[in-house]
Amino acid sequence: MTATLLRLIKWLWLVVVAGAVVRYLWAHWDEVGPQLRTIALPRLALAVALLIASKLLLVILSQRSVALAGYAVPYRRMFTINALSQLAKYLPGGIWHFVGRAGYYHADGLPLRAVTHAMIVENLWLVFSAFMAGVSSLLLYYADGWRLAVTLAGLIAVWWAVLWLIRLRFSGRRDWRGSLETLGFQALIWALVGASLWAVLPALDGWRAGSLAIGAFCISWVIGYMALFAPGGIGVREAAMTALLAPVLPPHDALLYAAIHRFLWVAAELALGIVARTALAAPAPTASTQPSEMPHP
Repeated sequence: MTATLLRLIKWLWLVVVAGAVVRYLWAHWDEVGPQLRTIALPRLALAVALLIASKLLLVILSQRSVALAGYAVPYRRMFTINALSQLAKYLPGGIWHFVGRAGYYHADGLPLRAVTHAMIVENLWLVFSAFMAGVSSLLLYYADGWRLAVTLAGLIAVWWAVLWLIRLRFSGRRDWRGSLETLGFQALIWALVGASLWAVLPALDGWRAGSLAIGAFCISWVIGYMALFAPGGIGVREAAMTALLAPVLPPHDALLYAAIHRFLWVAAELALGIVARTALAAPAPTASTQPSEMPHP
């Protein structure tokens, strides 16, 4: 009964969000039209390129989560798994992308324990790194001087320590260098995604505005991820992003750009999904436990 009710709520949420978007565009098209024309196509193309680059790097992050569980999945296969399973997050129910990912892993020879560990690690990495990247980027916008340096150093130390503990818990390794490498890799991924939002915001220039855009995206992504009633965080992420961009943009402008970024986000995922779909014709390789084939976690 609870699952059915949650599924109904998610369907209703999608309908409400779609209706709100249509109503807003209908009522404010005289304002929206000129704003849309101010966004140059090269900036939109740059945003899409940054999104695709970040998603291709996320494939490596998935490989590393599987490596911590003691297995190796080739990049091409992991790309297919990621690209196809991610599309399922927009289905009401909230679990289909997890189910799809687990199914692919199991079909490739990973035992249930390894599947569980890999998915837990990856989601811990994603949520925690997005939060820390978001807080650090917002700090760069709002703070300066010695307080900025001290607080930022503290955040990086906490980030590294949590990654070290995750590695210790799931692999038994006390590898401080590997944890530091993972931190830098995660920071790069979220910087690319946040920069894609920055590219969509033509009114924001300068590195401080860029840090605000990166921080706004990362924190709004976490909020949308935690909103279980909203498939893919639709509506929730955009509302949070609008609030976080309030220092530099009026609410209606921020909401419009957030919606444009969501459209580009979905378009990038669909494009990668179409590319990955062609890879299904190839037989699924069996996951390997050979250390020489495992990416450095």
